[in-house]
Amino acid sequence: MKYDLHTHTYYSRHWFWKNDGISSPKNVVKAAILKGLDGVAITDHNTVKGSLKALKYARGKIDIVTGLEVRSRRGDILALGVKEDIPPMMDVEETVERIHELGGVAVAAHPFAPFPRICLRGEVLKHPFDAIEAFNSGNLGEPNKKAIEFAKTHNLTMTAGSDAHYWKDVGLAYTVVDDDPIEAIRKGKTK
Repeated sequence: MKYDLHTHTYYSRHWFWKNDGISSPKNVVKAAILKGLDGVAITDHNTVKGSLKALKYARGKIDIVTGLEVRSRRGDILALGVKEDIPPMMDVEETVERIHELGGVAVAAHPFAPFPRICLRGEVLKHPFDAIEAFNSGNLGEPNKKAIEFAKTHNLTMTAGSDAHYWKDVGLAYTVVDDDPIEAIRKGKTK
């Protein structure tokens, strides 16, 4: 089964510009269906609003992985499988712990990308993440290569996501699983 595990809707907000994503949850779901995905994670910045709206719209047409992209003090973390907001700007350890308390999995988002404020790097990646986003379609080339090498060297589960901020980009990258994506990440069974 194919899942895009990193997308945004207009519920995403950015510290510099107002809206980070420009598509509605409904349009992200429609795009995922159109692209032949089995599921999509809506991971808006610091809020689950978009994923909960998508869940209502999808109604069995496609699997929705609820979650958000949380800004920690050291970079962004995908919180997959959670249905509550997580406060931003906590330490990495606190953020991962909160994700686990809510029953989700913590994925290091777009590591090694050329944006220091949002990207986890170096020693911080040795924290207890459940997976690392090894392929992000918004970071082609060297960042993805480094992420894949890091994941292989440290025997970390890998995920892929489009990091779509517009519905047309949904599905540009996806994770393949044989199981529920949250369980597949926990078991280290992703492709």
